[in-house]
Amino acid sequence: MTDSYTIQCIKPSGIYYPFKNLELPNNTKHQIESSLLVYFQEIKNINNQEKGAVYLVRSQDNQQKNYIIKQGKGKFLKDENGRDMKTRLYFQSIIHQKLSKYIKIPTSLDYFETDEYGYLVLEYIEGYTLGYVLNNVTIKWKSFLFLLYDLLKVIKGLHSFGYIHRDLSPSNILISKSRYMY
Repeated sequence: MTDSYTIQCIKPSGIYYPFKNLELPNNTKHQIESSLLVYFQEIKNINNQEKGAVYLVRSQDNQQKNYIIKQGKGKFLKDENGRDMKTRLYFQSIIHQKLSKYIKIPTSLDYFETDEYGYLVLEYIEGYTLGYVLNNVTIKWKSFLFLLYDLLKVIKGLHSFGYIHRDLSPSNILISKSRYMY
């Protein structure tokens, strides 16, 4: 089915706007010594685009935990409401914090900004994208139907809170090692 709305992040008329009560980020920056990135070691650049990048990183503390950091470029790809990639990541961090208690989505651990970029730190969930599984793994129908049902529960959960995922694709769906969809 073709999407009749051609502008991303613009709600259709008659649909509740979930960001109505959220404030836009102010100009204060996180000042954790020189930069929060000092505390992470880049393991892999997962995705690099003009709008920003996605990194798999490891904390440099004693825990040595893995995280995902999404980077959004400020003043880039502004939508009709003036939201650039930094602002969209800020909203995404709030949504993840709110919904991860109820829906299987990665938990937002932090959001911070530099002059040029916004950064969203998410929990790392070990697994594979649905795209990888569909192209590289032989899966039984019963298992596939279980995964599909799990995905539909996540989408239904998003909709029940008034949100629509505008970038739902096999590369944005994660299947964890315990075989749950995120």
